[in-house]
Amino acid sequence: MGEMCYHIPDVSEPDSTNDVTNTRPLYLSIAHSLETQIVDGFYDPGDQIPTEREIAREYGVSRITARNAVKELQNKGLVVRIRGKGTFVAQPEGPKGANNRVAGGVGIISVVLPVGRHAGHDTLSSIESVARERGFHLTYHNSLFDPAHERQIIEQVVAGGSRGLLVYPCMGIQNLSTFSRLLVQGFPLAFIDRSVDCISVPTVRCRNYDGFCELTAHVIERGHRRIAFLGNHPVALPSERDRLRGFCDTLVRAGIPVRDEYVTATGEHEHEMSDPTGPERSGSGVSAIATVLERLMGLASPPTCVMALNDVTAIQLFKIARRLGLEIPRELSITGFDDLEMSAHLPVPLTTVRQSFHDLGRLAAETLYRLIDGQQVEQVITVPTRLIVRESVARVELCRAAG
Repeated sequence: MGEMCYHIPDVSEPDSTNDVTNTRPLYLSIAHSLETQIVDGFYDPGDQIPTEREIAREYGVSRITARNAVKELQNKGLVVRIRGKGTFVAQPEGPKGANNRVAGGVGIISVVLPVGRHAGHDTLSSIESVARERGFHLTYHNSLFDPAHERQIIEQVVAGGSRGLLVYPCMGIQNLSTFSRLLVQGFPLAFIDRSVDCISVPTVRCRNYDGFCELTAHVIERGHRRIAFLGNHPVALPSERDRLRGFCDTLVRAGIPVRDEYVTATGEHEHEMSDPTGPERSGSGVSAIATVLERLMGLASPPTCVMALNDVTAIQLFKIARRLGLEIPRELSITGFDDLEMSAHLPVPLTTVRQSFHDLGRLAAETLYRLIDGQQVEQVITVPTRLIVRESVARVELCRAAG
């Protein structure tokens, strides 16, 4: 419609056309009145309906009664709330995602991504670009690595009118029921970076296994045989399992047995790792890294190289090693994974594996839109990786520890 105007009839005077009576709760009478206007075409799909304050004033009721009336319309799927914008008439159901546009033709998709992801900005930026190209509005929500908070966010955004969901899932299968319910309902859902065991959801991720195979082969080519792996939760996280499997398979193919004492984990969650540019703190994931490194270097045959799960862990490992008086890379070589911007600017630039977070976000968004359009998609969509060789891996004949 053109200029916004509201038509709110007096529900205190029932007539045969709207069947409003004094025997029903007042909020239902108001909801029925507004529903009649929507059905009769007074409000077109995408039009904004009166605010709760306006409804309360016009009908002479409390804000709570007005809110309950709007919730009744929302429960019936007649309106969609957009936080910070208002409440809009939903689009009628139709083929190929026709019900995915509200508020003047702008649809909504939502991203649930923990803020602890240091490369999350690049991923979000690419998702937002694709959303803008498709005429959709993007909402972002921080799960805080908390499964209960993640579940609450998902329930809220779906109830609030989001027509597609991209999730970087929390660890474990705590929200298996939430995700499976969305699949049963046919709600467009895709995962970013990591999957959830026991359930099949289209997942866009980097080639963790291939990337770590290439990185391990490079370390071996530099002459290292005593090579350790430092992870967080290799049993719990599929992406970490893939990297550990690439590490182990490459060692075996090179004729090097995997040593149990060299496969280590901090046991910490991602959000328990401090800012890699900040100081170490006792009781944090950084303290756990220090404990692991001290144990490794105290072995009768300490490793000459520690391959960290990711750059955040590698950067903290670098700082702790230097604090312990280890010279990098002559006494200890270190590798990472991700190629965060800071990795190239360490005192000894970090050898790592680059995954494109821009490509990750773009492919995730494109996958979601195919789901919204009712298309079939692959269960796993991968982003290639690239080995980045810098200075943190020495040739073994130059390593003091090797002698």
